[in-house]
Amino acid sequence: MLLGALAGALACESRAGQASPAASAQPVDRYADGSLLLAERARWKALWPKIPPLPACSGVEQQYVELCTRVDTARQQLQTLELRDAPDEELLDAVLELSLAAVAARDTLQAYSFKWLVGNPAAVASAAAAASASASPLPPGMIPVPPSPAPSASAARPKPKGLHVREDVEAAHQHEGELPLGEDPNPWAATVREYEATLRLALSRFAYYLEFAPLPVRHQARARVVKLIDAHPRTLELRRLVNEAWITERDAAARAALAELRAKLGVGTQERRQER
Repeated sequence: MLLGALAGALACESRAGQASPAASAQPVDRYADGSLLLAERARWKALWPKIPPLPACSGVEQQYVELCTRVDTARQQLQTLELRDAPDEELLDAVLELSLAAVAARDTLQAYSFKWLVGNPAAVASAAAAASASASPLPPGMIPVPPSPAPSASAARPKPKGLHVREDVEAAHQHEGELPLGEDPNPWAATVREYEATLRLALSRFAYYLEFAPLPVRHQARARVVKLIDAHPRTLELRRLVNEAWITERDAAARAALAELRAKLGVGTQERRQER
C-alpha cells in the first residue's frame, strides 16, 4: 500500500513537472506594465507647443478646403486629449481620425503641387540653378551631382520619407533635399510639407502603440490601423508602419495578424520578385 501510494505521488509530480515547461514557454509581454507608453505620452505632451499651426488651404476648390479644415479640427482634438491624459482608446480614435483626414488632404495638395511643377518647368529649372550656384564649393576630390531634370507629366510620384517610431515632431517638420522655403517657387510646397508632417505625427502615434503598448492596447491600435488601410490601401507609409510592428512583435497571434496586414499591403512582394 505504501509503495503504491508513493508511486502514485511520484507520477503526479512527474506530470506536473512536464506541464510546467509548456506553461513557461508562453512569451511574456515585455510592455505589460505600460511604463514605456506612459513615458512616450508625456513626451508627446511636451512637444505640442513646438508644433506650428497648419497653413490654410487657399487656392483649392471648396471641397478640398473642407479636407484641410477636417485635418485642423482632428489635430486640435488629438492635442486636447493628449494634454488631459485621455484613455488610450479615446486617443487611438483621435489618431485614426487625424490619419484619415491627413492622408486625404496630403494627397490632394500633392496633386495641386505636381500640377504646378509640370506647368512651370522654367521656374523649377531657374530655382534649381540658383540653389546650385549659391551652394558651398565641394571639397577637393568630390564629384558634383548634376541637378535633377524638371519633372514631366509622366513623372512617377516620389516616395515619401520613411517613418521612424522615435522621430521627433521637430524632425518631422524638416525635409531634406528640398529648396529653402524662401527660395522654393512652388506655391504649394510649404503647405504640402506641413500636412505631410501632420500625417507623420499621427502615424508615429500608431507606430508606438503597435510596438510598445501592452498587448491588449496593441490589439486596439491594430484594429484602427486596419480601418486606415481599408480606406487608403496605397499609402506607402503604412507599409513601413506595419512591417516595423511585425518585426518587433513576439506574441504569436498578434504577429500573425500583422503578417496578414503585410500581405494585404504587399510588403515583401517586391523583394520576392527580385530574388526570382
